[in-house]
Amino acid sequence: MRKLTVYRGITLGHQDNANHGAYFAPKTGEVVKMQDVVGKEEILAMVAFSANSGDAFLSFPANAKAQVALPWDEQDAIFTAVPGGLDSWEQSKMIHGNICPCDGSPVLEFENLLNTQELSLFDSLYRRDNFGKDAPLRSCFGQALTPSAGKIYIVAFSGTVRAIIRLNTVVKGREGSFTFDMVIESREVLKNHSLANNIQPEL
Repeated sequence: MRKLTVYRGITLGHQDNANHGAYFAPKTGEVVKMQDVVGKEEILAMVAFSANSGDAFLSFPANAKAQVALPWDEQDAIFTAVPGGLDSWEQSKMIHGNICPCDGSPVLEFENLLNTQELSLFDSLYRRDNFGKDAPLRSCFGQALTPSAGKIYIVAFSGTVRAIIRLNTVVKGREGSFTFDMVIESREVLKNHSLANNIQPEL
């Protein structure tokens, strides 16, 4: 058994955005602010932040620190804030991921997927930009990016749970944000999988 869940208009704020949380839980669709992280780390699979270089990142808790290029970025609140900064998390609770832009940005196909939630369309879109394979992305793809509005990306959480997202708006800067739509897959076979159980929505 498989099911697709659609999340529309999810906004993640960068570390100085007072209105929107920086963390996203695909299991529930919840956006969480840094001060509310404690006790929820295991379900928070995505994080948004900006670096001093001006780059904006949509990343994953276990991957985020490896993406920053400048030493002073490692002292930023997204890492050092207590509570909520990634440095304060128990590392065994951190979710990692991979993300890759879709060639040609299949806008119409993705819009159709949002509206129909057809499993066959999800599979074909994912497979097309994953070397024809259904398996989740592997580490040969970038784990974080400076994304562009209007582009579509395929995602794998912890090498088990597949998703496709469309970036609707990108506002750069420390008070900026990302707004996106997501279609995420849940599989019965992964229901009791230790890596997937805290990520995929309930069937």
